[in-house]
Amino acid sequence: MNEFIIIFISMLVSLIIGAVAMAFLGGGISLSYLRVKASKGKKILVWVDTPVGRKCHIGTFENGLKEGVVSWKYLGKTKLFSFDQKSIGDFHAVKYMSINLDSPVAHDLTSLGEKPKSKIDMHEFNHLLTRALTLPTVDEDVQAKILKIILICSVIAVLGVALLFFKITELGQAIANLGVI
Repeated sequence: MNEFIIIFISMLVSLIIGAVAMAFLGGGISLSYLRVKASKGKKILVWVDTPVGRKCHIGTFENGLKEGVVSWKYLGKTKLFSFDQKSIGDFHAVKYMSINLDSPVAHDLTSLGEKPKSKIDMHEFNHLLTRALTLPTVDEDVQAKILKIILICSVIAVLGVALLFFKITELGQAIANLGVI
């Protein structure tokens, strides 16, 4: 029991160290993602193209998502950027956008290769799903025959193993009787 407790504690410590390393040493992206996810739509993940590379910041919607303005801090100054709905992406309920530091307008994600959200007709999708789930099998008789064959083969195999076991036991007793005589 002591070995189990030691292994459990060492695995727990490894998990905690890994989580802390991912959150704080991963460039802050993981921590920023978690903070935006926890805000429940009030904040946005902003990918900023700076002269030294791409960085991740947390932005706030000014007067809501419909207004079209995001503010975020860069080098101690508050920056304001305008956007439209093509500039906002959604990844697992986390909104994100990509901007260039020199331009006051966000990048259009559809022109960058991200596909826009598709429109799904839920009524038609529900009908297709119902048809797929209630579709009869190709041939239920074949499945029943295969099941019967498998059942018969397994019974024969069990009987064969039992017969072999009893024969080996009888053979062992015969050898033991030969040694006694």
